Amino acid sequence: MGNISGITYESSGVSIRDQNWVNKKVVESLGGLGMKVEGLFGGAISIPPYEEIYVGLSGASVRAGSPSTRSAGTLTAERAFKKVNGTPVGVLDYFASPFMDKRVVDFVKGVAKKSLKNKTPVIGGESAQMQGTYKEGMYDGFVHVIELRKEKDEYSCDITKLVKKMEVPLLVASTDGVGTKTKIVRNPLDIIYHGFNDIGALGVKPIAFGIYIAGNVSENELVEIEKKSDTACKDLGITKLEPIVEYKPRIYIEGEVDIAGTVLGVIDRKNLITGENVKEGDVIIGIGVDAIMTNGYTLARKIGEELVKDWDASMKEFGGKSFREELSKSHVPMTDILFGADDLEGILSKYPGSVKATAHITGGGQEDNIKRMIPDGLCAKVERNVLPIPPVMKYFIENGLSVDEAYRTFNMGVGFTLTVPEEKSDEIINYINKNFRNRLWCERPAAQIGRIVKGNKKFVFK
Repeated sequence: MGNISGITYESSGVSIRDQNWVNKKVVESLGGLGMKVEGLFGGAISIPPYEEIYVGLSGASVRAGSPSTRSAGTLTAERAFKKVNGTPVGVLDYFASPFMDKRVVDFVKGVAKKSLKNKTPVIGGESAQMQGTYKEGMYDGFVHVIELRKEKDEYSCDITKLVKKMEVPLLVASTDGVGTKTKIVRNPLDIIYHGFNDIGALGVKPIAFGIYIAGNVSENELVEIEKKSDTACKDLGITKLEPIVEYKPRIYIEGEVDIAGTVLGVIDRKNLITGENVKEGDVIIGIGVDAIMTNGYTLARKIGEELVKDWDASMKEFGGKSFREELSKSHVPMTDILFGADDLEGILSKYPGSVKATAHITGGGQEDNIKRMIPDGLCAKVERNVLPIPPVMKYFIENGLSVDEAYRTFNMGVGFTLTVPEEKSDEIINYINKNFRNRLWCERPAAQIGRIVKGNKKFVFK
């Protein structure tokens, strides 16, 4: 058995420090162009009062051999804008490469300059560090232009009735990818559910999704992944927006694939969850998951290479499942808990105004995600081990991964959090456990995991 005591996310190939540097420089770069930065992953746009209104995505991906990342950003955005059939209202971009460095900033700056010429704000994007996916010197990405149309077509979503009921309607979008989870499983539900949770965290119900699939595998395999996303969108009752499916043998190492996408929803501004009303004494509810979801796979695979000889053999640590099966577990959606399903009312309508803040626990673990919605002068004081730790994470720790590194990288059994008033917390916890805990293929138990206290540091473990 290998020794993993010194392994970290960074030593396995992903640097949170570099990612934070890139995010900071992207914000500075867009600010230098006079562009307001709405968010890192996504943002919101006001919707004009059309009689009939449809929303769609026009997209284009990076072409291999672009002379520089900045020109690649400009050219990709230009191609995306040329496909627009309506009024462009927002831009999101995605960039993936083995390293997080100035190339990311240059790409986004190129996208931003072209967007500025088209008088369209960049409202969000994502950059992914993916080792062992791209050929030397190569990178990939796409640009999605959100557009409003007055006529419906094959890949547009009718939002007329939704926005007419709203005082100040906002269109919300978020872009993300599944990272190196594609080295284990290529399930489009991972990115669909990830996107659902991202905008759900703002109180926004997903209505439409556009997927990006690229790689150096047979074109048939890429098409099959896209077909699965088509089926998923139909089953989930959301509109499938125009997909981008690209066979890219010049960019990707043979056998490699990337899956990313953009999710859309609409909300009345007064219902947007922002965290601004969080106060001392509020309770943090955690909703449990038993999977890695879509984050931390570079570290998980590195540990697996050291510990597991046969990734397809039955393991007692995982109840007879193999290591590969354990890592293949789907991202866990929270949409039904938030918005309801069938004859079940979701907590946002059953307890209006009670959910003051949320967190979708993705990259950076509980700390980096929970503290995003904590106002200055307050601190989220969170207790570890209230909810069950997933078997794979227990296995890592028992075999030498430091507890601190595990909490920095993985969700550690908490997939989503809700910050609510203390007087409502027990009722909401009981409602979730009674109606949603066992509703899906995995358990999603709810429990109090923390509390809001005064403090200058926005997050601490108890």
